[in-house]
Amino acid sequence: MTVQRSQQPETANTAPTLNALSRAAEGGEASAYQALVQRLAGPITGFAARLLGDRTEAEDVAQESFTRLWRAYDLSPPKDSVRAWLYRTAHNLCIDRLRKRARTTAMPDGHDPVDPTANAETKAIERDEHKALQAALNALPPRQHSAILLVHYQGLSGREAAGVMEIGEEALESLLARGRRSLRAALTPPHMSGKGRAS
Repeated sequence: MTVQRSQQPETANTAPTLNALSRAAEGGEASAYQALVQRLAGPITGFAARLLGDRTEAEDVAQESFTRLWRAYDLSPPKDSVRAWLYRTAHNLCIDRLRKRARTTAMPDGHDPVDPTANAETKAIERDEHKALQAALNALPPRQHSAILLVHYQGLSGREAAGVMEIGEEALESLLARGRRSLRAALTPPHMSGKGRAS
């Protein structure tokens, strides 16, 4: 299947909304479903990769999420935001995989957020900081980890993230606050946290 492109370029004002595409896909429009996949596959895969620490597994989760969406159109289509529905599905699939593994892992190979124009010393520092952040994220309990990723890395609103995790917004805020505290504690150098001071 190929998505037909319009003569005019899509802009924020002319691009169909995700929910409009979802309604069209529910009506059997394959090109609308393809457009949804094109727009959301990257963010869903990125979210799953951060949770799982494995790009290949993340791609499997994204594919399974979109397969479930396609099936859902026949059985029980998303009632609210298709974006939140996909994140919730991917989140649940990731949690299932993490439970099976019973451990967390580092970021996938090849994921290097270091600025390629930086000098060698700066790159080394940035790489070390990224590794420390990733280790701190991976050490969080799964629900805090998910909350932080959804809000701070995927850009979901509090309401959307709460919907994805199937919890209330207050519970989400509590998870975010606890997660941030844990990250701050893990990333604060000992000389700044009061530890290791002479008495």
